[in-house]
Amino acid sequence: MTNEEHDGLQKSRRRMVILRSISVLIILFFLQGGVAYGTLQLFLALPANWTGIIDDADIERDAHQGTVYMIDQAIASEPLKKPSEVLQELQPHFHFRLAYIEKPDHFSDDVKEQLKSYDLAYDDEDDHIYAKLQSGGYLKLGPLVTTDINDANASAIFILLALLTIVNALLFFAILYFAFSTLWREARAIRLTANALGEGDLTARVPKIRSEPLKMIGHVINDMATRLELLVGHSRTMMHAMAHEFRTPLARLRFGLSMLEDSDPAEKKKLYAGIDKDIDELEQLIKISLDYFRMNNKNMPTKLENVHIKRWAENIIDDLSLLKPKGFEVSYDIANVDSSIDPKLAAMAFRNIILNAFKYARSRVYIHVYKQDDALIFEFDDDGPGIAESSREEIFSPFFRLDNDKSGSHEGYGVGLAFVRAIAELHHGSAFVLSSRLGGARFVMRFGL
Repeated sequence: MTNEEHDGLQKSRRRMVILRSISVLIILFFLQGGVAYGTLQLFLALPANWTGIIDDADIERDAHQGTVYMIDQAIASEPLKKPSEVLQELQPHFHFRLAYIEKPDHFSDDVKEQLKSYDLAYDDEDDHIYAKLQSGGYLKLGPLVTTDINDANASAIFILLALLTIVNALLFFAILYFAFSTLWREARAIRLTANALGEGDLTARVPKIRSEPLKMIGHVINDMATRLELLVGHSRTMMHAMAHEFRTPLARLRFGLSMLEDSDPAEKKKLYAGIDKDIDELEQLIKISLDYFRMNNKNMPTKLENVHIKRWAENIIDDLSLLKPKGFEVSYDIANVDSSIDPKLAAMAFRNIILNAFKYARSRVYIHVYKQDDALIFEFDDDGPGIAESSREEIFSPFFRLDNDKSGSHEGYGVGLAFVRAIAELHHGSAFVLSSRLGGARFVMRFGL
């Protein structure tokens, strides 16, 4: 089956599902209308003292009592005429028929009971009024015009059910629209963001979601997009940096190999030593690159331990004392607290920043470690030349080197601070640099708790 045939089949199935859903809804609405009509009938059948609705017979008797009285007086005022003749003369003035009945032989039991109690009766079966006359016999009025739903014909009942169905449908879709319009818009926004991410736009983000069912999905997609953007950004930076760093030892290798053939034994020995050194440098670069990629993998497991921060930090500072330049001062204020960190990774970041201070500061570094809200904060202030604002982000890129090394040495690969940021991010934190009150740079490392 081709893709076009498959898409056509899917569309046909979707149309069938929609049609079936609409059919089911229409049937349900009609059933609901029938239920409403049946409920109304059941309500009307309840006793009047329950519902407070006056019985039809009481209403009709009260409404026509005066009419019956006037007709009875007209018949009594003309004793020489038959009651039927008087009624015939009065008929043009009424919209319902006037009839005279001599004996109540065909009256229903309900009508007879009402006549016995009130001298006036309403028959709700045929919508007629019956009354006793002073001159004898009975007066019959009707059929009366009524709005009782029970007297409606089949077409009227069908129209009622249709109206109930339409009203139910409108209410249902209005409620559905107001209840799910926001949900629909937010679901569409999530789909558009997912499509944009799938097409390579890693800056796409789901807008603020208010609907509870979709809020978590939006957060998950945004977190995933942020991680992807960081990972791709780190990878791209690393690839560019690697290409730059690999160029020098590869060029030296190519030059050494080209010189081997025409060199004497002493020169070859020297060239072989240079080639070995270049190979070692390439291996070191590869190892550092792999370590950086590994640290920037946010799924990399960290071995968290509950560490006494003051004792841990003082041990690292003591270990580095042998590498401290002559006359260099290291002072610190480290909180006497416990925190959950990966001690080995955190120690690597801690050492890298101090070694940077040894390399770039003039004469001192001040270390301040403390807890603040939900974070463990490391601050390293030095009295060096500081970091220009234009370079404060670049220094955390791999293989980036500053030119203001006080020792004049350019040893190292410029990945120490890149490792610092990667380690901080593995601890759900961040690393950045500010200006220091000592005149140099303040390196800040934040670990989330």
